[in-house]
Amino acid sequence: MKDFKEGKFTFFVTFWQAAGKNVDMSEAIFIFDPNLIQTQWLLKRIHKQGIKYQRVLTSNNLEVIANLTANGTGIGIIPTCVALSAYPHQLSPIPKMPHYDDEICLAYRHENRNIKAVPTIINAIKIRFSQK
Repeated sequence: MKDFKEGKFTFFVTFWQAAGKNVDMSEAIFIFDPNLIQTQWLLKRIHKQGIKYQRVLTSNNLEVIANLTANGTGIGIIPTCVALSAYPHQLSPIPKMPHYDDEICLAYRHENRNIKAVPTIINAIKIRFSQK
């Protein structure tokens, strides 16, 4: 997860629960952003595996999803970078659940590469992500 390859930071999206809790999947509230491709892919995967859920709470704010999950409201579908930056000790990934491998890429205009602030900003972003 902390691996930089050609300026890319890889991470994954998966199912999280409050640390120290064993959530019953069939009774839990699933909390997620329905607009994310990663979420849609994960929900299809668990459906194919026969995992069913009855209650859903949606939000387009990943920090809200992380907060609700950390406070024991239910199972959250959250990117690792959000879970570990917001609640590193209060959230734990649910074992044996599918995960969606993803990566963060920094994109900028090629003609701006000679502006002195661009390498400084890129380096600051790399340092921040390597601290996770």
